[in-house]
Amino acid sequence: MYLSFLNGERISQKKCKEYAKYAVIHSYYLPLLLDGPPLSLDIQDCDYEKPLIVGGEEAQPAEFPHMAAIGWNNSNNDNIDWGCGGILIAENIVLTAAHCNLKFNPQYVRLGDHDLQNSQKSTTTQDFTIKAFIRHPEFKIPYKYNDIALIILDRPAVLGKFVRPACLWQTPTVNNTLGIATGWGQIGYSGPKSDVLLKVALNLTTNEYCNSSFDITRTLPRGIIESQLCAGYQGKDTCLGDSGGPIQVVTPGNICIFHILGIVSTGKFCGSVNTPGIYTRVSSYLDWIESIAWP
Repeated sequence: MYLSFLNGERISQKKCKEYAKYAVIHSYYLPLLLDGPPLSLDIQDCDYEKPLIVGGEEAQPAEFPHMAAIGWNNSNNDNIDWGCGGILIAENIVLTAAHCNLKFNPQYVRLGDHDLQNSQKSTTTQDFTIKAFIRHPEFKIPYKYNDIALIILDRPAVLGKFVRPACLWQTPTVNNTLGIATGWGQIGYSGPKSDVLLKVALNLTTNEYCNSSFDITRTLPRGIIESQLCAGYQGKDTCLGDSGGPIQVVTPGNICIFHILGIVSTGKFCGSVNTPGIYTRVSSYLDWIESIAWP
C-alpha cells in the first residue's frame, strides 16, 4: 500500500483543487458603497455543455481540456496515426489503457486539439513525445483486467483553457446514472474514425447486469470484477480508437471540473443493444497512479 495522503487528503484530491484554478476567472467589481474596497468573484470558465464515438455528437473546442490523442508513426506516409485516447491528469502525466501499446509503442501525445486533421491551423495544440509508457504491473496478455497505464511526457504541458488536467474519482461508489465518454474513435463498427472529438452520454450499469451481458471468455475468465465498470446505451457506445479515453462526470459545484470514472478498455461489437462497454475503474488504482504521478 502506498502512502499517498496529506493531512487526511489523498494527493490526487489535493492536485484536483490545484488544477481547478485554471477553470475559473477572477473578476473584480466595485460595490455600491462610495468608499468600499473592490471585491472579487470567481466565475466558472469552460465550454462544457451538459449532455446531451457511436451515437455521439461533436464536442466543443476546449470542452474537454484533459483529452489527449496518442499516436504512432505511420510507415506509409509522414502522418501520425492517432489510434488511442488518453487523459491528462498532471502537467506531464497522461492516463490511458495498457493495451494501447500491445504491438507497437506509441511515440506521440497531442493535447488541446479538437480536429486532428486540421491541427496545423490551431494555436491551441501542444505536441509531445513519450518519455515512458508504464503499464500496470498486473496487466497480463490476453486478459482484460488491470488495463491501465501511465504515459510520462517529455516535458510539462502549458496549462490553460484548452489544456487542463482532469480529477480522479475517489470512491468505488458512483451516485451519477450517466457518464460522458469522449474520443476520436470509429463512429460505427468497421466504420471510419472521427476527425473531430465526439462526446456521448452513457448509462452507468451495475456489474451484476454487465456480467449477465458477457460470457466467461479466455480474456475475461473471472467475468466483470470490482476494478471494472460498465456503461452503454441503446446504440451508443465507445469503439475502436477510443481505447484509453475517459468516461467522466462533472460535479454539481463546478461543471467545469471533470472527474474520471473509468478508462475505455473493451467490449463486444460497438453500439450493440443491451451490451455495455467495459471500462477500467480508476478508483481501484489510485495508490498506483499517485505513486508514479506524484511520488
